[in-house]
Amino acid sequence: MIKRSDINSVAINEIVHKVKIKINESVEELRNSCIELNLLNVKNHKTFNDEEIRLRKSIERNKIEINNLEKLKLDIDKDKEEVEILLKESENENISLKNQHKEVQFTGNLLNERFNELEEAKKSIENKLNCVSNNFNESLHYQKVLADKYKKYLGLTIYKIKENTLKFSFQHLKMPCYIIMSFVNDPLIIESEPKVDLNYLNNVFVTEKKIVKFLKLVRSEFIKSLK
Repeated sequence: MIKRSDINSVAINEIVHKVKIKINESVEELRNSCIELNLLNVKNHKTFNDEEIRLRKSIERNKIEINNLEKLKLDIDKDKEEVEILLKESENENISLKNQHKEVQFTGNLLNERFNELEEAKKSIENKLNCVSNNFNESLHYQKVLADKYKKYLGLTIYKIKENTLKFSFQHLKMPCYIIMSFVNDPLIIESEPKVDLNYLNNVFVTEKKIVKFLKLVRSEFIKSLK
């Protein structure tokens, strides 16, 4: 007969409280140290577009895998319930059926083995499901952090106009300002509003290794043109 162990709960309030205190102490330091980020270098391989495509494909794959794992987990839970019922039925067999004793005992052992296999398979799938869910959440968090940093430090919002074409819109100026970059063209920067020297910006983009510095320079050019 298989006995199911009770799951004891662990008190974690004190640990959570200490972690919150530690996090609060680190927030100000993190805010002061994250002003300039070493973001994506789109010069060589047009990383903006490639990273977006990679993340979207990864997210879609993760969604499909999560759905498949959830379905498999439900099937295993169902099998487990059926095995438990069969085990219970085998345990309650009429002891007067001596001729069937060996067969019932053998069946019970097989069911026990199957039950243990299902338990292990369930744990493995639950771990994998947690891993896939964490990767999915990290991908979403990465995209949100990237957009928030641009908006906070440069007043910048990035829009996808069409495939391989992005619009970088700068806010908090005297008027809406933007540049449009097509990653299948040469030069990359094909339009700006207000009008600025696109040849100059394209040359800077080729020579400047840090995208944040390049975007700061673009914003400075807009400020000059609005004076």
